[in-house]
Amino acid sequence: MKTKLFFSVILTSALILISCGRDKNSFEIKNGLNISHWLSQSNQRGENRKAYFTRSDVEYIAKLGYDHIRFPIDEEQMFTEDGRIEPEAFTLLHNALGWCDEFNLRAVVDLHILRTHHFNEGEKPLFTDPKAQEQFYECWRKLSGELQKYSVDKVAYEPMNEPVADDHETWNVIVNRCVQVIRELEPRRTIIMGSNRWQSFNTVKYLKIPENDPNIIISFHYYDPFLLTHYKASWTSTKDIAVPVHYPGQLIADADMDAAKNYAEAGKKVYDLDVIEKDFMEVIEVAKKHHLKIYCGEYGCISVAPYRDRIRWYKDMYTLFERHGIARANWDYKGGFAIVQRGEPQTEMTNAILGKTDNNVQYRRLPVKVYRDKMKAGWVGQIAGVCWGAPTEFRWRDQIIPEEDMPVWKPEMINEGFTQDDLYVEMTFLRTLEEYGMDVSIRQAGIDFANSEYPLWCANDAGRKNLRAGIAPPDASHPQFNKCPNDIDYQIEADYSGLIAPGMPNVAIELGDKFGRLMNYGDGVYGGQFMGGMYCEAFFENDILKIIDAGLACIPAKSQYAEMVRDMVAWYKENPDNWTVAWEKCQKKYRENPEYQKASNGGIDVKINGAYVLMGLLYGKYDLDKTIVISTRCGMDSDCNPSNAGGVLFTTIGYDKLPARFTEKLEHEKNFIFTAYNVNTLMDVCEKLTRQIIIREGGRIEKDANGDEVFVIPVKTPMPNPLALSWAPGPIDGSLFTDSENAKIRFSKN
Repeated sequence: MKTKLFFSVILTSALILISCGRDKNSFEIKNGLNISHWLSQSNQRGENRKAYFTRSDVEYIAKLGYDHIRFPIDEEQMFTEDGRIEPEAFTLLHNALGWCDEFNLRAVVDLHILRTHHFNEGEKPLFTDPKAQEQFYECWRKLSGELQKYSVDKVAYEPMNEPVADDHETWNVIVNRCVQVIRELEPRRTIIMGSNRWQSFNTVKYLKIPENDPNIIISFHYYDPFLLTHYKASWTSTKDIAVPVHYPGQLIADADMDAAKNYAEAGKKVYDLDVIEKDFMEVIEVAKKHHLKIYCGEYGCISVAPYRDRIRWYKDMYTLFERHGIARANWDYKGGFAIVQRGEPQTEMTNAILGKTDNNVQYRRLPVKVYRDKMKAGWVGQIAGVCWGAPTEFRWRDQIIPEEDMPVWKPEMINEGFTQDDLYVEMTFLRTLEEYGMDVSIRQAGIDFANSEYPLWCANDAGRKNLRAGIAPPDASHPQFNKCPNDIDYQIEADYSGLIAPGMPNVAIELGDKFGRLMNYGDGVYGGQFMGGMYCEAFFENDILKIIDAGLACIPAKSQYAEMVRDMVAWYKENPDNWTVAWEKCQKKYRENPEYQKASNGGIDVKINGAYVLMGLLYGKYDLDKTIVISTRCGMDSDCNPSNAGGVLFTTIGYDKLPARFTEKLEHEKNFIFTAYNVNTLMDVCEKLTRQIIIREGGRIEKDANGDEVFVIPVKTPMPNPLALSWAPGPIDGSLFTDSENAKIRFSKN
């Protein structure tokens, strides 16, 4: 054998490989994925366990572009207490390894949790009891006996996940003995070794690595900054954090430090690519010394972390893994850090993890002039609807307004909108976004809403009273504190969320999570997200049924609001020429059936009024007047509903094509009361925010052949919230304003 020393970074395998007269390790991996909560950390057994992870999952993972899977397994799932093999569990593992081979994926089998060692629990007999240690070695003798038939090119072993011994030497003795046990049975099997104290990057230097064994890979896990990657994780010390965390840069903004409380010190730390690279270098130096490859067996960022910061972190991690040739497996597939959430792939996140370009991303193009024209029409549609229906508001409850009692539209009525709460309340949200940006915290949004000076009713009033009493969002709208969670309020105020997010439904969903949770919960929020989603689509689509489908995609399919939307479409298709038939069916189900009155506040309930919005859009059949008239004549909140319907339909048409009766008298420089906006400045701030959002969402702004600007907007699958029920709510967050935040609220706390 030649003894020539050389070092090479092999980008195609993304592994550090330093050869010193040795055989090349044949286990080549780059991008992997952890399958959590299947054969590890799960109480599922039988058919449920079998169905959790199947051949189709492996096929899907391979199609995404991953090249290997890390399979955490637990002793209690694989072996009985007396050490016998659990046949069902091993059948599942063998099936999975077979599927990996079928789809040309490699696999890492990781003994994740022992009966005598759990990385997050106190007692760890493994480190003090020789019997426990022998039991550990015996597990690997039996695992080797089962798995040695698989090619060393295809399957690697990881003796144990995240050891937590009191001292490094204790773990070194145990892990080296385990390696020796495996080597006696399989001399060429790749073994992945991690250091003490959760396989941290800064303890790798203490790991004792067997000499002259080329089939060892050094492993570390990376979850820094922890405030971001484990944001609000229920099993960690970050569970009670109540402020946003940012990346890159200082983790918690100075303005949020008071509310950060116990997290303030950690929040002052700065993290970026350079900081993370410095951490990585500690591992890289050890790998160079031993001429071995590196594997980051776990890294990931929890799904509830601020989305844009999460994406930026994954992109930086990819950059560093590629730069230094480090193989990796992100955590996880379907769990709390998932690349698949509620059955939907997280495409943008997966692209960031795998370093995919935008070549496969579809885009929609919207000239800026067309955007402004349609956006302005959306505002005018709202104004026309609310002004036309205003004289009828709540004068007809549970009855159709007689045709002869329907007001007659007059062009000068358009200027009555400057005093309508349907408009000035949502402009409060626009002002918050203008001043603080899209990443404004929900707490700041709550402070701004608490400081609003206009009169309010129903859920808006209840939410604002809670805010002024020191109950911070999202608890301000929680049914424990707010008895109007399913009222119409955010639905009538959500138009802005689509008008500043053309073709970007996830933005409308995100804004609903922020501003909708100031006053509403469950269906009360979904109504607003549905409206926002329809507006998003109305910039590109004229077919009302397709626009409704786009809104429906933004809310949980099992919510009662979504059920109402599906009912309305079905009733329309059954009888498209008589809206009163659908009205009667809607009345019987959504007003008279107690099942649909849970957490309802009567005629102000979001579902019945949302149905009346759809009544106008469906049966109006693209006629502007007819759409507004039908939504109004349905009764109840008969100015708000035609405002939503008119806004959506007018957006599809554009301001320049509207009949003069809706535009000729409009005063462009008169301010909406309680706001800083007139029509002209409202258009400008909406365009300003839209430009920011498009860049934030991965789009761009180009110029066409004539030099005119065009929005280039990425197409993304809507990701609705998890289902929340106002009559069976989840736990409160315990969110309270700090003394300094309360001091910013100018109004009485009672």
